[in-house]
Amino acid sequence: MRVMKDGFVYKLVSSDKAKDIFSLGLFDLYVIHNDDSESLIDSINELNEALEKGNEIGIAVGNINF
Repeated sequence: MRVMKDGFVYKLVSSDKAKDIFSLGLFDLYVIHNDDSESLIDSINELNEALEKGNEIGIAVGNINF
C-alpha cells in the first residue's frame, strides 16, 4: 500500500500481477513516481517502461481521513 501526501491510497502490485491486471483489463493501473505524483497507464509499453525504471505500480483505492 502507498499513501500519498494528500492522503490518497494506492494498492501496490508486483510486476507480474500488473501485467496480468493490465492484459485482462481488470483495473486501471497507475505509475507512482518518485515525486509523489501518479499517472494512468494507457498502454503495455507504458507499463513495461515504468517497470524497467523501477517505478511502483498501483491500483487506486481512495482517500483516507486522518
